[in-house]
Amino acid sequence: MQNAWQKYHNQKGEVLCNISIYEDIESLQFSHPFLTISTKPNEALESQGIYAGFVLNADKAQYYYYLSLANENTQEDHGWQRYYADLYPNMQEWQSIENQVLSEALEDKGLDLDRPQTLKHKLTFQSEYKKASMIEDLEEEGFEIDQEFMNQEGYHGLYFLRQDKIQDIETLSIYLKKFLKIYDAQYEGWEVI
Repeated sequence: MQNAWQKYHNQKGEVLCNISIYEDIESLQFSHPFLTISTKPNEALESQGIYAGFVLNADKAQYYYYLSLANENTQEDHGWQRYYADLYPNMQEWQSIENQVLSEALEDKGLDLDRPQTLKHKLTFQSEYKKASMIEDLEEEGFEIDQEFMNQEGYHGLYFLRQDKIQDIETLSIYLKKFLKIYDAQYEGWEVI
């Protein structure tokens, strides 16, 4: 397994997650992993299994190791629940990571994040049941509907535009995720046009 790492912050502190575990969970040799949490890096544990990541906050550090065999310091982690709860980013954290990566890339290209830009947002939905009221409410929020589409999975979607500062994208994307849930729609991200 090739390790791929994602670093981010959440309410628990600074997190480093081996996201390749998520990608390879089906092919890992053990379906009932045994978890050991250490207060410091441990090469012996890493050589016996998989180093899954750490959570670091002001009080302590916790290093997560998954082993295929139980010992006196392990606990069974059915369905990798602790991995998902403690290490793997949730949807809002992934959105925040994507916002940060895209904002930094745009700033590196010389874009002024304090200046309003036309941002193109994307959403998908399964049912057209609430589509008309969703479009009406988006327009009331100052968005312009750009175009409709259907993705490869057969979901309908919309692109919608509005002038906003990129520095405000974190607040805006969180708001849009919550706003669109009312209409059974999924916020898929943004780009600058």
